[in-house]
Amino acid sequence: MKKNDSQFSTKQKLRLLSFILILMSFNLNAQEILGLNPYCLASNPTYTVTAPANTVYDEVVWSCTDPAVTFTGNPSPLSLSKVVYKSPGFIATGDTLTAQFKNAGVVVAKRQLAFISPQMPVQPSYVVSKTNDYCTSQYHIIVLTVTPNPNPSSNTNFSITPTIADASIVITQTSKNVFELKLPLNGQPYFIYNITETTPISGCQSNTLSSTSYGNSVSLNLTGCANTTPNPGTNYDFTLSPNPYSNGNITITANAVSSQSVATCRIYDSSGVLKLSFSLTNSYTSIPLRNAIPSLTTGVYIFQITYANGTVKTKNLAVN
Repeated sequence: MKKNDSQFSTKQKLRLLSFILILMSFNLNAQEILGLNPYCLASNPTYTVTAPANTVYDEVVWSCTDPAVTFTGNPSPLSLSKVVYKSPGFIATGDTLTAQFKNAGVVVAKRQLAFISPQMPVQPSYVVSKTNDYCTSQYHIIVLTVTPNPNPSSNTNFSITPTIADASIVITQTSKNVFELKLPLNGQPYFIYNITETTPISGCQSNTLSSTSYGNSVSLNLTGCANTTPNPGTNYDFTLSPNPYSNGNITITANAVSSQSVATCRIYDSSGVLKLSFSLTNSYTSIPLRNAIPSLTTGVYIFQITYANGTVKTKNLAVN
């Protein structure tokens, strides 16, 4: 009898141990903080924690391993709920939301939520085509049409901007994926632009995946286009010589510049990165471009002159 009793007792112990391990597993897998997971930047995404039982605390400290996350909501140090805010973007797998319960600065309990990443969309490929190109007395007008693949891709939107900001350029989206661009009549044979593709994340329309292609070029038909300036009283246009450029000096001729009307010249690469900035104090300036920009490579560079009265003019330089 004693032997059987001993065997029964051992079985009972094993069953009890298994039950305890199961309970521990449920506890480890439980979501200790309640809220959206995956995270979604919706209207006031609130996360709530339950206070630990039989625990004295005088402060609840919220934190997240994602440094871009901020907290709003009830400012009370004892608040058990917080609005978690991150924009733009989502909170990725591996980042953790933590609520620490403290008493006199000492952590007496802790609750956590391990975020999982949302399902990322597959962005469509696309091509940009010029579907119109003509001049009026005020503008050089082109129409760019973006065709995604697959087409249609109703969840994806596109936007087009100049690589170098220019207030004289007017871009209007006339319909989905169709853009009318009104460009200044400055005699440029091409226009350089950025295009951004934006697709909402599945299950969360307020979060989006965006990607930008920089320094795209479209040719301009100059037939019948006058190289005019908005104000015929002062010619703010300028020239670059030689263009294309290979080596030696580049000469900037800007007749509106003088010692009494100083301008600033900025040179950008085709991605919009500023490579050089300097003052123009007379109408004729010559600089050794390769010495001034050691990283100069083959491609298109944008010269932008800002005159003393705020007028801004741009011109493209092809570098061989």
